[in-house]
Amino acid sequence: MNKTILKHNLVQMDSRDLIKYIQKEFPHSGEAYSEQKRKFQILKSLNPSDLTLAISRMTRIEASFDHTKMWTVGSVLIGTCLLSLRILFRFNLLWYILIATSICLLLLFLVRKDRDIVITATYFKELLEQIKSEKGK
Repeated sequence: MNKTILKHNLVQMDSRDLIKYIQKEFPHSGEAYSEQKRKFQILKSLNPSDLTLAISRMTRIEASFDHTKMWTVGSVLIGTCLLSLRILFRFNLLWYILIATSICLLLLFLVRKDRDIVITATYFKELLEQIKSEKGK
């Protein structure tokens, strides 16, 4: 990782690709202290406007992949649709349970996948905010 590539990626990469890049450069499992320190110094070398843009981008990614507000409404709509199908077509209760469970598991998997994106964006945003506040002192 170098400053030029980092600045380019923060501005021009697609959101999912940017998150993959951040996860690669700042892995959850950790890495050698010297490597982390080097990457931290590169982040510290960004100017305040670059930091502000990166923080804004992370905030936008967090908001666009955070499905917690939609999950409640979505689950009520799905439940209502499935119940309507059960009443209209007189599905066997076993089939109804299998279909409902399959749909819920699929949605849960998709939400979980996007949740990892939100976690990474939040982590990186907090790191950038910490760097920006240290620079302001």
